[in-house]
Amino acid sequence: MPNSFSPKIEEWVSYLRENIVECDDKTYFVGHSIGCQTIMRFLEKIHKHTRVAGCAFVAPWLDLIGLDSKEMAIAHPWINSKIDFERVEDHVGKILCLFSEDDPYVMLDESKKFKELLGAEIVIRKNRGHFDNEEKVEEVLHFIK
Repeated sequence: MPNSFSPKIEEWVSYLRENIVECDDKTYFVGHSIGCQTIMRFLEKIHKHTRVAGCAFVAPWLDLIGLDSKEMAIAHPWINSKIDFERVEDHVGKILCLFSEDDPYVMLDESKKFKELLGAEIVIRKNRGHFDNEEKVEEVLHFIK
């Protein structure tokens, strides 16, 4: 993704629009952290009759904790601009959200929001932090198969 150390909503969503030629009922999106927001913002704007197979979101969030001032400046527009969750849900067959009990940025309460707003299947794991190391996330691989 462009400018990955300073992600901006329009820049990231535009990147998806430019690079995803077509999506259909066999398409799965997998995102981590701010990438989940990017996918949702992309999906809310696609043609109203387009439907994708699913989304796997790893450490997704709508609100964050534990950020320093630089991180908060980056996250602020993402946290404070609305997402049309109904539209996102209309486009997606199923959604899996993977959370960790010890994520330093994403509280477990976020899982309730994704369940309520998107009807997501929620998986909670221990000792995975923000899932930002290089280990495989088997739940995501299983979801897509």
